[in-house]
Amino acid sequence: MRGTSVPIVAIVLVLVVAVSIVALASSRPSDAEPSGSSRVVVPQTSKEPSLTATEALAYEGPSFGLPGSASPTTFGNQSKLWYVDGTWWGAMLEPASGQVRVHRLDMADQEWIDTGVTIDERGFARSDVLWDGEHLYVASAGYAARQGHVARIARFSYDSDRQRFLADADFPVTITRAGVEAINLARTASGTLWVSYLDDGRLVVNHTLNSDLVWADPFSLTVDGNPPEIDQAALVALRDSIVVVWTTVTDDTVTMAVHDGESPDGQWSSQGITVEGLSLGDDQLNAAASEWRNTVYAVVRTSLDEEVGRSDLAPQLVLVELPLDGDPAAHLVARVGDGHTHPTIVLSEEEDKAIVVAARRGAIHFKVSSLDEIAFPSGIGLPLVSSNEAEPKISQPTSTKQQITDESGMVVLAADRDLGRYYYGVLAGDAGNVVSPPPSAPTDVQLAHDTFEGLPVGSPVAGRWVLPSASADAFSVAMLTDGESSARLTGGPPGEVLRACRPFPPTATGTLIVAVDILLNPLPVEDGPLVEVRGAGGELTSIRLRQGRVVYHDGETRVISDLQLEPGLWYRATITVDLGAGSSGITVSVAGQDDVLLEAADIAWRSEEAVDAARVCLALPAEPGLVLYADNLRVIATR
Repeated sequence: MRGTSVPIVAIVLVLVVAVSIVALASSRPSDAEPSGSSRVVVPQTSKEPSLTATEALAYEGPSFGLPGSASPTTFGNQSKLWYVDGTWWGAMLEPASGQVRVHRLDMADQEWIDTGVTIDERGFARSDVLWDGEHLYVASAGYAARQGHVARIARFSYDSDRQRFLADADFPVTITRAGVEAINLARTASGTLWVSYLDDGRLVVNHTLNSDLVWADPFSLTVDGNPPEIDQAALVALRDSIVVVWTTVTDDTVTMAVHDGESPDGQWSSQGITVEGLSLGDDQLNAAASEWRNTVYAVVRTSLDEEVGRSDLAPQLVLVELPLDGDPAAHLVARVGDGHTHPTIVLSEEEDKAIVVAARRGAIHFKVSSLDEIAFPSGIGLPLVSSNEAEPKISQPTSTKQQITDESGMVVLAADRDLGRYYYGVLAGDAGNVVSPPPSAPTDVQLAHDTFEGLPVGSPVAGRWVLPSASADAFSVAMLTDGESSARLTGGPPGEVLRACRPFPPTATGTLIVAVDILLNPLPVEDGPLVEVRGAGGELTSIRLRQGRVVYHDGETRVISDLQLEPGLWYRATITVDLGAGSSGITVSVAGQDDVLLEAADIAWRSEEAVDAARVCLALPAEPGLVLYADNLRVIATR
C-alpha cells in the first residue's frame, strides 16, 4: 500500500560514532578500544560464558519441499517459533498442502507435529510470529507487486485443554494492496500492534487503532525530509515505545528511531552508530529488546569479508547496543575468519545474557555473553544445529521473540535448501554447563548429486554415468545461455532407446526421491522415456513423453496426461518411490518455481519383477535429431 511520507520530525538526538576497523583488526584484541562514547569490547578469553543448560542437541526435522526449494525459515528480523504452555511451537511449511501451519514440537519423541491449523495458505508468504501471553499474532506477506501477495495480520487464541490454537473471528486482516518485503510485528505494553515493512525500498510503518481489527494509514519514515535507502529493518517494542532499527545502502550507520506511543505518528527521536562495512552488507539484521535494561540489541553482519586484501581479524558480526536513555555501543561477536552469516539474537533476562546464533559452513553455531559486560568469546562458538551430510547446507536460523528461561530452554530452527528439509537444535534449560554431543544420525542419505560443473564444454560427462548402447560422445557437457553447465544427451539414428544411466547403491527399503531438471528441443513424436528409475528386474517408474504430452505407466496401463511440455523450457521432474509398498509418485513443475503442473500418486510399478532401485536413467526415444539437457540431479533415500 502506498502511504504518506511522514518525517521523523525534530530528530532529537543523532549520534554517529565510528567503530574502528583498525582496532578490531588488531592482532592484539586486548588493545582494541576506540575513543569516543562508543566502545568495541573484544573478549580476553575463548572460554564460553556459562549458560544454564545441560546440552545442545541437533535434530533432523520434517521436509518442507523438494530439494532446491526456497528456505522458509527466516527473512531478516522475522521469527518462526514461540513457547506456550510448556511447549515449543512453530510456523512451518507443510509441503503436501503448500500451507504454512502451526506445528508442535514433541520433545519426548523429538518430532514436529502438524496440528492442521493453517496460518497462511500461501506457501510463498514469509511470516513473523509473536506470542504476547494472550494471543498469537502472525504478520505474513508475499514479495511480488500483486494482490495475491498482500500483507495480512492473523490472530489465534490458545485452547489449553486441547493444546491447540484456534483462529479468531474476523481475522486475517489485510493491511496492504500488494506484496511487501521484510514484514515485522511488535506489540507495545499499551496494547497497540505495530508493523514495519519495505515497500519499493521505502520503510513503511503502521499500527492499530484501539482494536486489532482496525488499522491506521501507513506512513513512511524519513530522515531530514528524505526517505533513507533501506537495506534492512527490524521492529521491536519496549514497554509503551516502538523502536525501528535499520541499515542503509548508502552508509555504515545503524539507526534507531523511537516513538513513545503517545505522540503523533510523525514524531520520532533517533540515534545511530557507525559500524564499518555495513553499506555493502548482506541485508542481515536481527534485533531484540530488554525491558530490564531499557535497551535494544541488534546484531548485524558487515561486508568486510568482500574487501580486497581483507583481514581475517576484521569484524564480521557486531552486536549494537542501543539504550533508550544512553549512548550506543558496538561489540565484536565474530571476525571475518570465523565465517559466520545470517545472525539472530535471543535474550534471557532471567540470566541477563544474550545468545547470538549464526550459520557457519553448513551448520549453526552460537555464542553467549553477559549483558552486564558484553564480551563474546573468540572463535566460531559452539555447534547447535548440524547434520551428518557430506556437504551440509543448513542456514538461515530463526528462533523466538520471547525471552527464554530455564524452563523453556531455547529451540532454533534452520533449513537445508538443497535437501528441502528443516533442521533444529535444542538448548535444554537446566543447571550446568553447555556441552554439545554429536548430532543424531539423519534418516536421509544422498545417494547421488550431479551438477555437471567443472568439465570443459563438449567433453564427455565423466564419472559414474554409463551409456549401454552409445558412445561416450552422446552424453557431453553443454552450456546454455544461462551460463551454467548441464549435460546433453544427443539422439542418433533410428533404433533402440538411447539411455545414460547413473548407478547408485541398490536400495530395497524406505523411500527414494529422484529429481532432475530437464529441457528438450525439439520434442519427440513417438512415445518414449525421459527419466527412469530402474533396478534388478527392470523399470520401476518413468516419466515419458508422447507428442509433447507427459505419459506414465500405472502398472501395465499407459496414462496420457493433459500436460503439454514446451520445447526449450526447463522443467523439474521428480519421481518418489515407496520401496515398501511397491508404488511411486511423479511430479512435474517448471524449474525454479513452486507451482506443480502435474502430480500423480500411488502408481504401481511397471515391472512386477522389480525388487529394488539401483540407477536413474536419462533417455531419448528412438528418433534422430533429439536433444535432452539435464542438470541438478539428486537421488535421496529415506531409511
